[in-house]
Amino acid sequence: MLVPAGQAVIGAIAGPGQLGRIMGALGVVVSLGPAVGPAVGGLLLLPLYLQLAADRDGAQTGLLLLTMGLGSAGALYVGGALTDRHGAGPVVLVGAGLLVATTVPFLFLSGTPATPVLVALLVARGVGTAWAQTPAMTAAYASVTAERIGDATTLVNIVQRVGGAIGAAGLAAVLAQTGGTGPGAYTWAFAALTAVSALIPVSATGMLRRS
Repeated sequence: MLVPAGQAVIGAIAGPGQLGRIMGALGVVVSLGPAVGPAVGGLLLLPLYLQLAADRDGAQTGLLLLTMGLGSAGALYVGGALTDRHGAGPVVLVGAGLLVATTVPFLFLSGTPATPVLVALLVARGVGTAWAQTPAMTAAYASVTAERIGDATTLVNIVQRVGGAIGAAGLAAVLAQTGGTGPGAYTWAFAALTAVSALIPVSATGMLRRS
């Protein structure tokens, strides 16, 4: 009963002919949620892991995280062209796969991992983060008329803030429960991050149907 009622309210506010577009944009935006949590949660977890478990100092940690940012920056340009050509769903699906693939190895790293290994994982993770989020945002904006871009922007911002907060809080809770300093604590945290990242392909499947 709540769904038809909500659709009626949105239709009354948006006006005739706009309900389908807004509901489609809402579906795309909601599908962005599973991608935001792992991205923000990873940004909380990785600096702690690098300093407390991987034996890197502050400068080394900053440089390693910079490689992830460079991976994201390069991926944004390529991801835009791929989204225009193939739609948001396939690109998000590849990004989700990269996020999972670059999280699982942290479950098995021990001692002081080699820097080239960390750089490769972080660059690939940067690419995955960009492709798992940005195409969904693009699809949300493309699915509404110019007059409704403001509404789509608000929805995207809400999902980003809520999803990011949930992801960061969840991983912080896992670290707190497992001690937060030893390698075992980070194994559990990366396991949780992997599990959440595995939800992204579900949302990407929805976007594949809309593409």
